[in-house]
Amino acid sequence: MFDMTEGNPETLGVILAGGLSSRMKQDKAQLVLPNGLSLLAHAQKLMASVSVAEVVISGLQGVPDLYPERGPLGGIFAVTQHYPEMRLLVIPVDMPLLQPKVLNALLAENNPNNLPVVFSGQPLPLLLPVTEHVVSYLNGVVEGKNAASIKSMLAELNCIQLPKLDDYYFFNCNTPEEFDSVCQHLR
Repeated sequence: MFDMTEGNPETLGVILAGGLSSRMKQDKAQLVLPNGLSLLAHAQKLMASVSVAEVVISGLQGVPDLYPERGPLGGIFAVTQHYPEMRLLVIPVDMPLLQPKVLNALLAENNPNNLPVVFSGQPLPLLLPVTEHVVSYLNGVVEGKNAASIKSMLAELNCIQLPKLDDYYFFNCNTPEEFDSVCQHLR
C-alpha cells in the first residue's frame, strides 16, 4: 500500500496491475518509462497527486485476486472485500498518459445518486462507489452469472458519463509496439 498523509477519506485509489500481460509477453507493471519510473511507479505517483485517502495495487504486488481470470472486475472485487466502505478511483497500470486533471474531474463530479462515473466512451479511469448494486454485480461476476466486463457493468449500473476527452489521455499499452510508441512520445 502507498499511504497518503492527506486526501479524501472516502476515496481509495486503486491501480489495476493484476493482468496476464499476454500481448506484452512480460509484466507491464515493471516496464520502464523514459523518466526511469516503471509503469507501476508512474501510476502510484499519479495517484499520489490527487485527493485519495490511500492507494492500493490490485494484483500480486498488492491485493491479490480472489477469483483468478475474472479480469479487471475480479481485481476490483478483491479490493472491495478488503475496503467495503470506500469509494474507488480505479486506473489501469498501463495508461501512462493519464494526467491528474483527468482524475480530478472524476473526483469533482457532483454525484448525489452514488453512481459510477467515467468519461464518455472510456471504461477506465473509473470512479466507483461501492454500493449494494455494485457489490451485487461483482458477486455475479465471480459466480459466473454476470459478464466480467467493465463496460457491461457500467451499462447495467447506469453510470454518469462525463464529456469525452482527447483519446490521448486514455491510450493504454498492451503490446511492445504500443509501449514503444508511448515512450517515443514521452521523450
